[in-house]
Amino acid sequence: VAYGEVKEILTTEPIYTIKFDGNGGVGSMSPKIVGAGYSVSLPANTFTRSGYEFVGWNTNADGSGVPYTNGQRITPSRNITLYAQWKKKDVYYTITFNSNGGSGSMSSKTVRAGSSFYLPINTLTRSGYEFVGWNTNSYGTGTSYTDGQFITPPGNISLYAQWKKIEEDQEQVSDSHMGHNYV
Repeated sequence: VAYGEVKEILTTEPIYTIKFDGNGGVGSMSPKIVGAGYSVSLPANTFTRSGYEFVGWNTNADGSGVPYTNGQRITPSRNITLYAQWKKKDVYYTITFNSNGGSGSMSSKTVRAGSSFYLPINTLTRSGYEFVGWNTNSYGTGTSYTDGQFITPPGNISLYAQWKKIEEDQEQVSDSHMGHNYV
């Protein structure tokens, strides 16, 4: 308690209370008591809210009132409640590319949740095989994607290169029919 606050408590001047509301956050904060005409620094927020970051205080829960920041000095003229203001954290997903028996590597891609992007063109190789696409399962039993496909990832995903064995050339057979040679 600051010197001015103690003095106010000992006199007959009005005393104001600043209460703190988590506004969807969890935790608690002790109120600040301030004498009329005195200022006080707002304490740092201790409320937490999963998936959100604290961005300040406001005299209205919806943020339409007077905004304040942690540590800001205020001189209240009445009892007030300050509501924590929250901003949804940006969530990012990572897409990794697995050669799944092939050679080479491809850089992971990071995208904001809800954003779409084009899958990069495959640069992996596998001797005796051709690349036929991507799958969320190494055996190809998950969700399939094509090279360059426009996707909105549902979360962090690992994409496994899918390979098809290149067939050996068939034995060539020669024949002729009506003066034309066929192979």
